[in-house]
Amino acid sequence: MTGDRENLARTTLEMLHLQGLTLADLEAVAQQEPASPMPTVAEQVAVVEPLYTNRHTRSTYRPGWRRLVEAFGDRRLDDVKTSDLRGLLNAIREAARRDDAYRATDGVATGRGSGNGAMANALHAIRAVYRTAVEDGLISEGENPAAKLKAPRRGAPTRRPLTRQEYVAVVDAASRERVDPWLASVIVRFAYETGARTSGMLGVRLDNLDPVRQTVTLPSEKGEKVLEQPISAELLEHLIALATERGAVDGADHVFRQRRRGKTPPKPLTVRTVEGTFERIRENLPADVAVHVTPHWLRHTANRRMERVAGAAVAERFLGHEPSTMNHLYARALPGEVAAAWSRVHGVDHPLADELDGW
Repeated sequence: MTGDRENLARTTLEMLHLQGLTLADLEAVAQQEPASPMPTVAEQVAVVEPLYTNRHTRSTYRPGWRRLVEAFGDRRLDDVKTSDLRGLLNAIREAARRDDAYRATDGVATGRGSGNGAMANALHAIRAVYRTAVEDGLISEGENPAAKLKAPRRGAPTRRPLTRQEYVAVVDAASRERVDPWLASVIVRFAYETGARTSGMLGVRLDNLDPVRQTVTLPSEKGEKVLEQPISAELLEHLIALATERGAVDGADHVFRQRRRGKTPPKPLTVRTVEGTFERIRENLPADVAVHVTPHWLRHTANRRMERVAGAAVAERFLGHEPSTMNHLYARALPGEVAAAWSRVHGVDHPLADELDGW
């Protein structure tokens, strides 16, 4: 050992002694497996995204994940501060405001001008990334930069349910949709009669249609349980015809299918297909009505009518929501009550309404 190395070794031993450490302590640390490197934001998003198997949730969170990666993808997960995330969320809100202003038509407000919805969705997406990091032990709860972020307050909704006359106008507009008017008409009626989300509608298969009970069973939406909904006999016939005439032969085949184009076999609809259908339906409507016409707003309109006819407990059961109060939990509506209320809303008889005793 040279003089310089010997002096360095002595100095190091003296420092260890002052700190209460021994050579054995150093050897024990040296034998341990190296700590896993902290992932980047982009790497953590890639881990989190596949965990969200529900299509609706994943599509809601994906824009927020994309913006998070664009802003901080190359940075270590623990290198992003709360102020960084707050700045990103503010930018997302401002971008959504600009987009909504651009989409306004003929001076009619879109009803989504605050940008708070986009900001809230992005916040939930960011929280999901850091919550998983905490659960995996990559960071502690105290180091979670998303924990201190607050969701924006949602203002009073400016959109309203459709009136009966407006719904009739929507049905007429769907029948004049320029690409596939039959499909457009069935989609509109299905959304209104069942109150289904788009994800639930797209998941319906032939086996979910019950001609005896005159119902359709909606697959799980947003983690909720499957839901059996009453429908009209006429709509049921259209659903079966739409599926079978477009190639559905097995009970597991999807009901909502695109029209055959040339030799290309019909394919199940996608979220984008439904969005495009409603864009074309809105072309046939006045601007003040068109702004309220989306699958979600047909669901909202249907629920509003159910609530007015039969009360909140029945409306919650119709939407598949968990009871919002203890009283609603004890008074949870039965399928016959939902069918009876549905029958009153639509003015047609339904076989399950007879199950209701004393309605």
